[in-house]
This record gives sequence, structure tokens and C-alpha cells, in this order.
Amino acid sequence: MRDVADLAQVSKTTVSRYINGHTERMSAKTQQKIEETILAIGYRVNSHAQSLAQKRTFLIGMVVADMTNMFSSLLFNGADEIAHNKNYQIILMTSSNSINREEQQINKLLDMRVDGIILQPINKDATQYNYLKSNGTHTIIVDRSIKPSIWPEVLTDNYKYSHIMTEYIYRKGYKKILVISEQVDDNNSRITRIKAAQDVALKQNIDFDIIEMHHDMKDSDIYDLLMEKTNLLQDKVAIYVIKGDLLLKIVKILISFDISFPEQLGIAAFDDWVISELINPPITTIRQDATTMGKVAVSNLIEMIEHDIYPQQQTNISSELIIKRSL
Repeated sequence: MRDVADLAQVSKTTVSRYINGHTERMSAKTQQKIEETILAIGYRVNSHAQSLAQKRTFLIGMVVADMTNMFSSLLFNGADEIAHNKNYQIILMTSSNSINREEQQINKLLDMRVDGIILQPINKDATQYNYLKSNGTHTIIVDRSIKPSIWPEVLTDNYKYSHIMTEYIYRKGYKKILVISEQVDDNNSRITRIKAAQDVALKQNIDFDIIEMHHDMKDSDIYDLLMEKTNLLQDKVAIYVIKGDLLLKIVKILISFDISFPEQLGIAAFDDWVISELINPPITTIRQDATTMGKVAVSNLIEMIEHDIYPQQQTNISSELIIKRSL
């Protein structure tokens, strides 16, 4: 850093401010001179020395439930964009929907002395995370709330938007709503989305049913359940799939068994995939903004880390009803 300062003919403090992104009062000419000098001599920041000096590692841990889910990719992309601009690095881990593995991954991050953690929790019971709470590491919860709330949360208003979707299905004249979900377990997002659909069905006096998918179910098993719960497609039923990647599986089954939608069966989804618009006909969805969720989560976390400023306890990220021709 001293070499850069000497060659650029600026102070070492100015170089330090440039490297750490504090360029508000620095002229464009000075910034350019420092950048050109850094490139010319191949200077690289010693992140270990930097972390020792500032008593921070500039590492943020992110634990998601399922790395193969598009939601996780979008969430990470949003968070990483902000973290990169703030000179932080995100270590991405997956719990693979296992409570035991989730705890192992969190403990690995704590061993690395990360400055903060963004967690998509497996369990809705906050007491399951007492080990993390007692550590004192700054934490943000994303996507799935926990009870009682012990950290700031960045969420989708699952009840509100699931209610909007189900009301729309009712207005389209469907006499039955058939929710399709993975195993509900302790997943608060799924519980809330299903509860909203049940509430609308009860209010509007229409039938409600649910299929919980299991990993060992064959396509033919799911088809048999669809036939059973739609009275062999004789009833006016709308399928409401409450997870994006599950939507593609259901569409594949409908196509393979030559079931047309919306002619024989309506279909809609709570989704974060643009790919649903590429299906013919395109699928009516609630579109989550996972990218913005990631951006807000990491921005809030860095404010907590650097300034000990805590955001509001719950931040809801807007979603959107995308109406297509599948209902």
C-alpha cells in the first residue's frame, strides 16, 4: 500500500480509503491515478491483514435449504452483488433440508469467524437456533419466518399473496382448489400459503384439498391422486402448486398423461421462475422477487455489522400476480 501511495503521489491513508470504497470526497482524477498504479504494479489487498486490523473477516455466511432450487440462486445473486460492492465475500452453504446438516453448516461458518449469517431456516421454532443466538453473530432470516422472532427477517408476505392467488382462482369459476406441496413439516412458508388457500376456500364455500408430495412418489402415483381428487377430471378443479421447481414436475406429468390445461384442469403456482412463462400455455403465477430479497438481506446485515444499526424486525418484499392463460 505504501508503494502504491508513493508511485501515485498520494498519502497511504488516501490509498486505504480508495481500497475500502470510501471515495465520497475523493476526486475522479485521484481515483483514476490510484487505480492505474494498482494495475501497473499488481498490488493486491492482504485480506487477512485487513481483517486483523479491522477486527472483521469480511466474510458473510449464507445457508439455504436447497441449493438446486432456483430461488436459492436468485437469492444468492442479489446478495452477492451488494456484498461485492461492499468488499465482502459470501460463503454459500446448503442444509439440504436437513436440520442436522443445517446446524453443522452454521457451526462451520462460526468456526470461520464470519461477520454475519443469512439463514433460510429449516425449522420454524426459534429455540432450535439458541446455539447461534448465544454466539452473538449478526444474523438475518430470509424467506421463512421463525417464532418467536429473534432476528430481523426479510420475507415475502406469503399469506397476502397466496390469498390473492386463491381469490383469483375462485373468481375464474373453479369449484375446487387442489394445493400441491412438498411435505409441509415445519416449513413456515408452505404452512402460511396453504392456510391462505384454505381460508379463501372456506369463505367462498368451495372445496379444498391437498396433495403432499414425497420424494419416493412416482409420476404414476401422482397421476392417480390427480384423477382421484378431480373426479377423473369431471370437476372444475384448479391445481395450485406452492413451489416453483415443483411446478415443472407437475406440468411434465400433465403433459405426459395428455391432460390439457386450462381445458381439463386449471393450474397456477407460487413461483420465482420466469421459465413458467415459456410453458404453453404460460402459467399464472405469484412471482417472488428473490433477487431483491437477497440484496435487502445483505444490505441490512452489513449495516448491523459495520454500524450496529438494526433494521425493522420484519421487511416484506413485494411479489406480483402474473396472469397468464393456464386458468
